[in-house]
Amino acid sequence: LAATLVAEHFDGGEEVHLAEKLAHRAIANAPLNPRAHYLMGRIREQQERMDKAAASYREAAELLLDQRLGDLEP
Repeated sequence: LAATLVAEHFDGGEEVHLAEKLAHRAIANAPLNPRAHYLMGRIREQQERMDKAAASYREAAELLLDQRLGDLEP
């Protein structure tokens, strides 16, 4: 739910701070959810925190890959 709220409230300005707070909550509640990390990357990119954005995107990609590879295991 929090990740959905982040996506809906991500317009810039003061809303970025709300989005960041909700993204942190989403990650705390579901740390293995790649979408939550991806959304945090978008927020950090909007804030021009490119190193942090890259780290969030990387985490999202790694989690997604781990999930996909896990689906392939017998």
